[in-house]
Parts: sequence; C-alpha cells; structure tokens
Amino acid sequence: MSSLREDPDLARRVLEEKRTAILHLLEQGEEVAAATAEAGQPPKEEVSPMDTLQEQAMAHDIERRRRHELARIDAALERLEAGEYGWCVSCGEPIPNARLELDPAVALCVACAGKG
Repeated sequence: MSSLREDPDLARRVLEEKRTAILHLLEQGEEVAAATAEAGQPPKEEVSPMDTLQEQAMAHDIERRRRHELARIDAALERLEAGEYGWCVSCGEPIPNARLELDPAVALCVACAGKG
C-alpha cells in the first residue's frame, strides 16, 4: 500500500474529498441560516432566549471549526503542489504515514507538535 507522502495523487484525492465534504457542510449551514432568516424565525414557545443564544453560539463554533479545517486542507494541498507534503514544516523531518493517514492535513511531526 502506498503512503500519502509517497503517492501525491492519493494524497491529493484524499485531501480533495475532505475539502469537498467540508464545503458541502458549510453550504448546508448557510442554507439553513438563510432559510431561518427568511422565515423570520417563528417564535418557539418552549425555547428560552438563552437556549437560542446557545444554539447560535454552537452554530458559529461549528462553522469556525469547519473553516479552520478547510484552511488546513488548503495549506496541505499547497504543500503537495510545492513538493513539501508529508514533511514537517518545522523541522523538515518526514511525518510518519500513520499520522498522515489519521490526519492528511497535518503539518507537523509528533515531536514538533508536542513542543507547541
């Protein structure tokens, strides 16, 4: 089996699939927000204003996390194009394949990740 570091086509495919999935989730979130705003958010008798604020905060946090993951994937794709994918951006050592398989967008080896 090829490693992601040794097979740029496989790495690109994996990263692009993750990117597409996140873009889809972000799009769904925007559609839900637009539909809610368009509907004028009908009153929910059993939902308190505090619950509504908490739901909004959670939705914003989810979107922030998805955008952060999208940025990590885009950075990994840039490293792939530059021929630097799979190598630690801090020390330049190879990132173990098991780590790349777990998180294809990872930019640091275990040692450097532990320093931060």
